[in-house]
Amino acid sequence: MTEQSVLFDQSRSTCCTDVLILLRIFVDIRKDTWLTPPLVDSDEYDLLRGQGDFREVPHAMYAGDVVAVAIPRPFAQMESVWYSGKSKSHVVNFLVICDCNGMARVSIGPATGRDNDISILRDSNFLKNSERYVLL
Repeated sequence: MTEQSVLFDQSRSTCCTDVLILLRIFVDIRKDTWLTPPLVDSDEYDLLRGQGDFREVPHAMYAGDVVAVAIPRPFAQMESVWYSGKSKSHVVNFLVICDCNGMARVSIGPATGRDNDISILRDSNFLKNSERYVLL
C-alpha cells in the first residue's frame, strides 16, 4: 500500500479502498470462469481421485514424487552430497506434488541427491503449512 499511495499520490486508506473496489469488480467479472473444486463424494470428485494407489485413501486428490534432474559431476568435496544411489548419478531432487489430473501444483526443492521424498517433504515449509490437512 505504501508504494501505491506514493505512486498515485493518495493516502493509504484511499489506496486500500480503491484496491478493494478493483477486487470486487474483478471478482464480479471473472468468478464464472474460475475452476472450483468438486463437492466431496460427488461423482466428479470420485472420478478425479483416479485409479492408482491413492484410490484406496478416502478423499486423496494429490500425490507427490521426487523428480531427479541430472547435473554434471560436482567437485570432489561435494560429490557424495549430490550423488543419488537410486539413479546412480549426480542429481538435484525436486518433490513435485500433482493433482489428480497429473498437473504439477507444488514443486519443493532443490534438494540434494541423497534426499528422498519423505526427507524433502519433512523439511519443507509446504508440510509445515499444511500438516493439519495431510494424511501420512
